[in-house]
Order: sequence, then C-alpha cells, then structure tokens
Amino acid sequence: MAIPAATPYTVNVGYLGVVPEFRGRGYVNEMLAEIIRMHAANGESRITATTDVDNAPMAAAFWRAGYCDTEIRIRRS
Repeated sequence: MAIPAATPYTVNVGYLGVVPEFRGRGYVNEMLAEIIRMHAANGESRITATTDVDNAPMAAAFWRAGYCDTEIRIRRS
C-alpha cells in the first residue's frame, strides 16, 4: 500500500508498506517512485518522508530514491 500525503507545510510519503510475503522483490522501490511521480506531477519539488530509526529496509529505499537525512527524532517515554 502506498499513500501520498500532505501537511500544511509539505507533501510527503504518507504511508508505504509491503506485506511480508512480497518483501525483498523490489516493490518498495516502485511504490516509492510512484508516490514521488504523483507529487512531482502536481508541481511539488520537495517531498519529505520519515521512518523509524530501526527500519533499515525503508531507510535504504529512501536513500536509493535520493532522499537524505535532515533530522532524527527520538521519542522518550
């Protein structure tokens, strides 16, 4: 499932998830590219995304798509 989203400040990758039985087949790259294309088609030049620090596969997908780290959020209980 891939859901592009927007806040009052920026557009973003709202949600991107691949069910376990389909992981490791490159679908994440195609899905992320589609979200980027959708936002770009609307004239957006800055698209943000977030993932959990421990989610290495998603972080790697963002890096492959050209995203860079701009900040890290730590949530403390």
